Amino acid sequence: MGYKDSYFIAFQQSSLAAPAYWRLDARLAYTLPWYKDAEIYIAGQNLAASTHQEYADRLLIPRTYQGGISVKFGGKQ
Repeated sequence: MGYKDSYFIAFQQSSLAAPAYWRLDARLAYTLPWYKDAEIYIAGQNLAASTHQEYADRLLIPRTYQGGISVKFGGKQ
């Protein structure tokens, strides 16, 4: 979780008074019991709001969701 205070961006011919916003990111993972080096996960970014402005070109940063399987490779000693 994080808070970004309002700020002003001036870039070339455009400018933006970006409003303050809260950002909430979360990740939930489950380690597979039969293979401890693998996990299934779901994650989300920008969960506190559906979008927020960050750039002078008025680009909106959307809420995103991800999911997958993560596998660790490498030398156990």
